[in-house]
Amino acid sequence: MRKVIISSVLFAVSTISFNSMAADNNTVTPENMTCQQFINLDPQSWAPVALWVTNQETQFKGGDYVALTEQSVAEVPQIVDFCKKKPEGTLQDYLASKK
Repeated sequence: MRKVIISSVLFAVSTISFNSMAADNNTVTPENMTCQQFINLDPQSWAPVALWVTNQETQFKGGDYVALTEQSVAEVPQIVDFCKKKPEGTLQDYLASKK
């Protein structure tokens, strides 16, 4: 009887632990990030996020890579200005405003 109780407790604990490790529904990637979320990021991460967003449509062949370009770094202040004016907007709205 004691082994059954211990096994049941271990099973319950492992199930709870597994559920807590499951993918978080609040995960945000740059393509669905709001401006407020962008502003709330550590400023050192603004340039990599800008690189991701501005090069989203670029198709790279196998083995190619993207360096953090001056264009992406220069675009950060423009994204920050846009996001401060429209915190409820998204980074996709920023891209649409550039066209």
